Amino acid sequence: MEKERKLPEVASPWPSAMTDRVVERLCQALGIGVHEREAAAYAGISYLTYLKWRKKGKEDREAGLLTGYSEFLERVNEVRSTVEVGWLAELNSIAFGRKRINAKTGEEEYPTGDARTLQWLLSRRFSDRWGDKQKIEHSGPKGKSLRLVMTHEEAKIELARAAEDLATLEQEGKKI
Repeated sequence: MEKERKLPEVASPWPSAMTDRVVERLCQALGIGVHEREAAAYAGISYLTYLKWRKKGKEDREAGLLTGYSEFLERVNEVRSTVEVGWLAELNSIAFGRKRINAKTGEEEYPTGDARTLQWLLSRRFSDRWGDKQKIEHSGPKGKSLRLVMTHEEAKIELARAAEDLATLEQEGKKI
């Protein structure tokens, strides 16, 4: 039986609960197309924590700061892009009958996947770009219509903010 190899102690570039193991597990799940909510749970963090880290990373990056949060955002975005590009490459191979190189054997082969499955995965996982677009109309003041235009990512952030506000109110003992 092999002994578990212990890695040398190295200071983590990640802040707080953002350990190398958490980031690695998160990226591992995202790398196969798992939704962020489930990837966060797999990594051992809440979805709200994941969204906060992404938001902080974006703020730091926009401020020109190189922090653990901005590095986290860069790594997560790279993993998500790799999944999307991989699925699109596979879809193109299927659609145009192109050969591809098998990553395990190094041999050329025709893809055997199902184009509909890849289209479904893209539309569900990357709905902001590949999903069906919907317009929702609500009545505004005096019965006038309003148009609400929000990306999937913006909706997730707004829902996370609302959940955070609700939790704060509950902690303060306020009833809604």
